[in-house]
Amino acid sequence: MVLTDHTMPLSLAIATMKVVPVTADTCDITIAMDFVVKGGPLGWLMGALMMKPLMKGVFKKTSQGLAYYSATGKAVGNGLPSAEELSLVAA
Repeated sequence: MVLTDHTMPLSLAIATMKVVPVTADTCDITIAMDFVVKGGPLGWLMGALMMKPLMKGVFKKTSQGLAYYSATGKAVGNGLPSAEELSLVAA
């Protein structure tokens, strides 16, 4: 997907999400994003030092929420379930 309506200082953002079945009860989730931060060299530095770790955290939480919902059928709101609940469904 190409992200076009966002508040981040990006001139381009393309995200890819893939769910691949491994067994009847498990799957691998892959989320990747390529982006270009506005601002030339300073933007590149900000992207490498701030945006990349931030997006990694967001995608980790997204994957955990997807795993939790897939295993339990319970919707995930603004906050993730407890670490104990997540450990039962996500590796």
